[in-house]
Amino acid sequence: MLTLEKLLEVVKVFNAAGVKYILVGGWAVILHGLERTTMDMDILVEASDENIGNLRKALGKFLKPGEISDLTAGMVREYGVVRVGLGDFYIDVITKIGKMDYQRAESGIHKEIIDNVAVPVAGLETMIEMKKGVREIDKKDRLFLEGKKDFLKKPD
Repeated sequence: MLTLEKLLEVVKVFNAAGVKYILVGGWAVILHGLERTTMDMDILVEASDENIGNLRKALGKFLKPGEISDLTAGMVREYGVVRVGLGDFYIDVITKIGKMDYQRAESGIHKEIIDNVAVPVAGLETMIEMKKGVREIDKKDRLFLEGKKDFLKKPD
């Protein structure tokens, strides 16, 4: 299971390596305020060769030599989502879901500061767009996110 402490450890390494990424999925929903569980970390990444190289370097801090050799920029761009196992949890590396990619989501990034660590979290609009799936958990997440959006629009 991915705890907040483990998430922050990964985020610190990604930030130090200069990885261009945005936290999406369950952890982003949690950081938007919904109490729920999740078993993995989902990141939307900028798909350039340089950025995937930075990501590989960062992931190398958690993996044995050779375990990261299959993760190439071409593979990530071709498949759109690549799952990387880090012991007791996974990171889903995403370049695009539907029309949503890093460039489109970048303007809505919210930096959540937790224990002096800046976590780049997808904004409400991005999360609502990405949660238009058919899974039950996506429907629940979207309902929460749309409710938060409506609440924030109300005058004090």
